[in-house]
Amino acid sequence: MHKAFDDYFKAAGNAYPILLKVDRETVCVQSNDVLYLEADNKKCFVNLIDGRRLHCAKTMAEISKSVPEKVFFKVHKAFIVNFNHVGKYDSEYIYFKSGGRVRVTRTYITSFKKAYMSFVKSRVI
Repeated sequence: MHKAFDDYFKAAGNAYPILLKVDRETVCVQSNDVLYLEADNKKCFVNLIDGRRLHCAKTMAEISKSVPEKVFFKVHKAFIVNFNHVGKYDSEYIYFKSGGRVRVTRTYITSFKKAYMSFVKSRVI
């Protein structure tokens, strides 16, 4: 399933709509506007670059299935980041271009570095 998303988004770019159930409304956000996903028990926060924090009825695992794995990457049991917004990282944190940070664990740091380098190389002309 991820391959189909990746093929589509490679052709269409990284901006695509994501439908989220927030309270009793369905909200449409663009994938490029998502900074990171954050687990919250059986629900998920979708953190946007404009500072909004949407509390969704779906779990982080459910939402992560609807985003391309080459752009979004799990860095902690509670966080999935959008590579488009990563400004820098170290052995403990991922720092976003717009400010803020999320923790990266030792379990994920090596695979994050490899995936992020692959992402960056695929964008270089």
